[in-house]
Amino acid sequence: MEEKRIKTMLPDGTIRATSIRIFAKEGAGLIELPLPDGTLRRYEAVDIWTAFRAMWNEMEHGGVRLLCAGARRDATISGMARSMCGGRKAYIVHKGQAARVADLVDIFDHAEPMQVGTARQQRDFIRDWHKSFRTD
Repeated sequence: MEEKRIKTMLPDGTIRATSIRIFAKEGAGLIELPLPDGTLRRYEAVDIWTAFRAMWNEMEHGGVRLLCAGARRDATISGMARSMCGGRKAYIVHKGQAARVADLVDIFDHAEPMQVGTARQQRDFIRDWHKSFRTD
């Protein structure tokens, strides 16, 4: 178990730090998020990336933005990074350029508000990134 401090941005623009607990083992990932009202949200999945996405989607639905590298529009995960790092590392990619090991970041690393987007914006960016390699 690892405890990590992350920041979120509330719908009114207030930035708040919170602690999450991350549990990772082969074939499973769990993130626990204590809420201000004392309840505990649990996001369990096949790996940390999938658990992160579940947490991100729920927060996004409530108007809260995760200020984490995994929520950046230009973040993507590869199968190799997923299997070797349990979904904990993602690439920050640039159109027309292949992902490099130097581009790997921890999905819980801080990201500035202007860098993060919605899950849909991330999907769209990654789709466009893939298209940027086409030569037709």
